Amino acid sequence: MRTLISTFIVLVVSAVASAQSSDLPSILVPSDQAKQEASRLGASVVKMLPRFLLNNDAEKQPDSEAVLGIRGNGAFYSFSTKAHSLNNIREIMLAEGEFAVVSSFGLMANLGPYDLNKLTEASEIPALKVLSSYRPPTTEEREEQTKILAAHGRAGIKVSEGWPARLGHSYLLRAISTEKADILVAFTVFRIEKDGSLEMIWKALEQRVPPAKLYLSDVDLRLAIQRIIDENGIFKTVTFDVLDSNVRLAGHTSRREFEVFMKAVDGIRTRSIGGKLDEDK
Repeated sequence: MRTLISTFIVLVVSAVASAQSSDLPSILVPSDQAKQEASRLGASVVKMLPRFLLNNDAEKQPDSEAVLGIRGNGAFYSFSTKAHSLNNIREIMLAEGEFAVVSSFGLMANLGPYDLNKLTEASEIPALKVLSSYRPPTTEEREEQTKILAAHGRAGIKVSEGWPARLGHSYLLRAISTEKADILVAFTVFRIEKDGSLEMIWKALEQRVPPAKLYLSDVDLRLAIQRIIDENGIFKTVTFDVLDSNVRLAGHTSRREFEVFMKAVDGIRTRSIGGKLDEDK
């Protein structure tokens, strides 16, 4: 019997201080103050423009035809790729003073005036626990996803929606793009300008292998994973288990081994394997 599987690896990564590329149009380059604050926090910084500020047909154009040379003209952003273009795994949008989740599926929470410097993946915040522990279902049944998360309403979580952009407020976003990206980030609105554009300071809390729909039995999946490990001589300190179409991994791995494993797994369409691996530095 063939079973639909949707499982995933969790790779915890640390945020690295960085500013936006110097190749960006000047209107999208963050201020020196925002860059300095991001550096102080060991975080990243990005500037976004409100949707349609420059062109009402921004989303219909390729990058080469957009006013800024970026499809979406700065109103969209991908934390996964650190790119504004709609062509690079869109995850969040700024429109009429509000953030909107634009990934395949997303969960977002407004923490209010919370100090980003105090927020880590281990913080005791109800919304963070929900967003971090959430496991995407094997289908795109949005109504079912909403039902599952309805019980967490007190944590201030919205499903595939967004929140008003408030100066000084911090937000959590779990952006899931099927087969492309799955990331959990925290960000703070550092500055809002008169034209509605704003600067955000952000850091990645967790970056995961994106969910994929798989069609393998427990036995076939177990054999396929073991074959990958044996043939590549990897994961000597990693154990795995398969039960009810779910795979759990545990142990330590290097980035090189992780990349070798994911490349091999991608070839047999078993890309989303569950568990938590600590990356050796």
